[in-house]
This record gives sequence, C-alpha cells and structure tokens, in this order.
Amino acid sequence: MSQHPIRATQRRPGLWYVLTPILSIGLLACVPFWHATTRLSQGHSRDATKARRLAIVFTVILAGGLLLPPAAGFAALAGMIIAPILLSPYRSLIYGTATQRPVTAFSPEPVSALAAVQQARTLRAEARRIVQDDPAMARELGIGRPGRGTGYDDGGLLDLNSADAQTISQVLDVRPDMAERIVTARQEVGGAFRLLDEVITYASLTEGEELVIRERGVLLPC
Repeated sequence: MSQHPIRATQRRPGLWYVLTPILSIGLLACVPFWHATTRLSQGHSRDATKARRLAIVFTVILAGGLLLPPAAGFAALAGMIIAPILLSPYRSLIYGTATQRPVTAFSPEPVSALAAVQQARTLRAEARRIVQDDPAMARELGIGRPGRGTGYDDGGLLDLNSADAQTISQVLDVRPDMAERIVTARQEVGGAFRLLDEVITYASLTEGEELVIRERGVLLPC
C-alpha cells in the first residue's frame, strides 16, 4: 500500500503584505506595518512597538521620496525590497503563515517530552513578563489562576497570593503540608507575598520545594 501525504488546502493568507509594497513601487510600503500595529494582540506588545517604529520609518522614507525627487529611487527600492522582508514575521504572527512540513497518516510526529517542557518554560517566561509590565492585563488573562478559564496559556503558573492550600497542592503536585505552610506564611506576612524569596523563607521550604516554587509560582498584587 502506497503512503500518500495528507494535503491541506493551499492558501496564502496575508499575501497582500508582500504584494502591496511591490505593486505600489514602494509608495504604500508603510501600510502593512500600520495594519500590523492594530492587529497584534496585547501579548505581542513588543512586536507591535517594533512594527509601529518601522511604519514611521517607511512613512518618512515615502515623504522624503515625494518631497525630494532625488530620493525617490531609494524610497522605491526600500519599499519594494526591504519592506516585504521586514514584514514577514508580522505576517506570520497575524495570519499564522509559518511553514509546516507535510505530515503523513503513517508518520505522526508527537511532541517530545523535552520539547513540551521547553515550550511550557517559554510560555511561563512570557506570562511573567506580562505580570511585571502590566499586572492589570495579567489579571484579565487569568495568569496564575487556572480556574479563570480565559484560554490564555501561562505554562502552568500559579498565583501564590490567591490560591488556597488545596489548589496549590493539586496544581503544583506538592504535598498538602507544603501547601498549608505557604498559606499560613501568607497570612503571617499580611495576606500577600511580594517576592518568591519570602514564600521560600517564611514557609520554610526545602531545596526541592524551592525549585517548584521558583519554576511555577508567580505573585500578583492583591
């Protein structure tokens, strides 16, 4: 029996990101960048900031080409060649155009345990950055609060300032007595921890317990 790969419908979403700068001879190269700044989610704030800066750059290049005819050639070249290259990552983020290898029905490629752990760590790092930069957004996304069910994947973080002992034990897969020590310590410091070091010190955690808290614990202001 021959093995035939499963073929997906061929689509090119977001192709206008590439065609607009080329077909307009660079005149509209700034348009896709401005579009990217409005479409990127709050979780991609850094990418949105970069896209906005590039939009301003290409707008200035366009203005220079229109006001100073000798610069028109450079403006067209920058818009037609450089812009599509710089737009590639934003097109992937917005339209999900990352290239995927065809998968056959007879050769599944499950994600390895190592890759899964690495992915979870990446998600936790991004979630921690949101907690630090924008606590209000972190609350809306439900970071560290698995019961919220907002759909945001924080990689398995748990807010130690709001979780009860049972939740700490279940989510972090730790002994109930450790979870109780954390809750008791939280009450002793006034109802909220400020640093993970406080959790470790006041709850008298062992070295192994400390590793769990540093890897999965997060602290949102109450």
